[in-house]
Amino acid sequence: MKLHETDISKFNELVSAEPDSTIYQTSFYSDQMVAKGYRAVFLEAEDDSDICVALCMLLIKKESLLSSKLTAYAPFGFLINYYDEALLRQFHQMLTGYLKHEKVSKLIIEPQVPFGNHSVEKILNDLGYEKKEELSIYTEDILLHENELSDPNVVLKIRCIDDDSVLRKLITSKKESDKLKLFENLKEHGLCYVAQLDGFKSRRALEESIGECEQYIKVHKDDYKFVEAVAEKENEAKQLKKVFNTINRFENELKEDPDIAALCIADFSDHYSIMYKVNLDKEDLFHCEKEMIDQICADCQNRGIIKVDSVDPFIYSKEKKLLGRYELKI
Repeated sequence: MKLHETDISKFNELVSAEPDSTIYQTSFYSDQMVAKGYRAVFLEAEDDSDICVALCMLLIKKESLLSSKLTAYAPFGFLINYYDEALLRQFHQMLTGYLKHEKVSKLIIEPQVPFGNHSVEKILNDLGYEKKEELSIYTEDILLHENELSDPNVVLKIRCIDDDSVLRKLITSKKESDKLKLFENLKEHGLCYVAQLDGFKSRRALEESIGECEQYIKVHKDDYKFVEAVAEKENEAKQLKKVFNTINRFENELKEDPDIAALCIADFSDHYSIMYKVNLDKEDLFHCEKEMIDQICADCQNRGIIKVDSVDPFIYSKEKKLLGRYELKI
């Protein structure tokens, strides 16, 4: 086996061809981390026939300002067959040799291996890796996706764009400005799904529903048999009025039919990855995320994309526990 640094373009092409690869294992993500002081290294391992058998993107940085020790971090771990023990051991040996030469004293990896795989866990332990943290990934299988009923009182227009124009309007805090940089670094793999409020149609639907509630209350309020039902209708009318008033507030503060939520998506390999979400509707009165995910799943199905995933939970998602985050002292 030969281990060597490789060209970024070639590395990204190789990664994109792997079925379980993620944007976090490419230069598109490393560009974000380089801006935070990391140095990125792209490694390829080839067998004796010059066939690629493993890939690894490393982010290297000093452990602290006062320390001379370096830590290497491999987001989402190596792209390798973890179940091939001989291959994994040989790759580990060559990688640690490379890291020693680079004066790296600690390696952090996040193998994309399901939790409970004791054979891989045993190999990692034998090689000196120590588990430090639990990890999960959250996914939605496109073929199994079923839309939940939409709220008939709120009308949203969902659209997909390939620029950050909406994100720039929604992200106003300096603390979150690096999110905009992330979208820029995704380059051709970046998409933005936007939830736009249709104020006119929503208010009309709300007025009708509020009227129905008030009519029910008026007819049944003096009948003891309907005490609980009337109380429920009063609560329903109160919530509907809150949504109505919130629509007016958004339109007064922003504009007519404002964009109120967005999802930053990485379209890479065979799946969509949700990088982050921005939502002005903090109480989820408008169910923006649900409507955007429904549209994303419909688009993915049309394109033959098999799943949507995220490092954070999202509506509909199922938690998939992974082996964990491991550290190796070198």
